[in-house]
Amino acid sequence: MNYDSYKQKIQAETERLNALWKQFKKDYPTTFGKTERISFDLPQGWVETVKTFAQKFEEIHPHIPIAQIKQKFGTLRIYPDREVFTRLTETVRADVMACIADVEEKALEVCEVCGTNNNVSRNSEGFVQSLCTSCRNEGS
Repeated sequence: MNYDSYKQKIQAETERLNALWKQFKKDYPTTFGKTERISFDLPQGWVETVKTFAQKFEEIHPHIPIAQIKQKFGTLRIYPDREVFTRLTETVRADVMACIADVEEKALEVCEVCGTNNNVSRNSEGFVQSLCTSCRNEGS
């Protein structure tokens, strides 16, 4: 891939994430709308998984904003706002972390590129990703 192609790819991904962030703020205002911008790097294949999480989380914990969503070592990572989180009771903190752990575990079974849940596994070399066989073969 030459520099111009790479630059276009990065620009397209930035535009996708910006549009997605705006949509999340609109659709889930108490979970994502309380901050100007969080660390938000959500692979396309996990969008529906995170939307399902956000709907439930917004109903259960409307007062707890999410501070970060990202892919790390082929797994989904979601972090609540630290300032708000530390003021919660131990029981509520445990419930928040259980909700987050549940969606992170579910994302392990979803391809982060295409969103399928068929034949998904994490590679152990190079940049670690959760991919289905088809997306893994396209990238080789």
